[in-house]
Amino acid sequence: MKNKFIWALSTLFLLNTSYSFAQAYRWTDENGQTVYSQEPPPDKAATEIKAPPPPASTVAQEKAAVQKLIDKEQTAEQKEAELKKAQAMKELTAQEKQTNCDKAKEQLSNLQLKTRIKMIGADGQVTMLTPAQKAQEIAKTQEMIKSFCTQ
Repeated sequence: MKNKFIWALSTLFLLNTSYSFAQAYRWTDENGQTVYSQEPPPDKAATEIKAPPPPASTVAQEKAAVQKLIDKEQTAEQKEAELKKAQAMKELTAQEKQTNCDKAKEQLSNLQLKTRIKMIGADGQVTMLTPAQKAQEIAKTQEMIKSFCTQ
């Protein structure tokens, strides 16, 4: 990004500099030949040739062009960052799903193997699950496995 910004500023500088043309002179020598040179002859009168005007371009146009390049580069970088972030979130989500899948399988195994299950309620009280409550917990755990363990 830094190199591209420097490049953009350099471009602005080059575009902003006025076009300078060297002075040119025209005269006729002693043989009748028309001569063009950047230096006038020391012993004769010469006509100064006016350089054409520089191309019509304003500083505002040049700044707008450079800003457009900078914006385009920043947009590309933002899209790349968003893509990387989305990929990282996808990987994280996959890892979390796998972790939740493993925990749900372990919980289902505990629910099915143990005859007496103790649960801690929201109030902090430890209670024993009835067979109906155990069946409900098994059903909830199986649903969690379906949602987390599908790949």
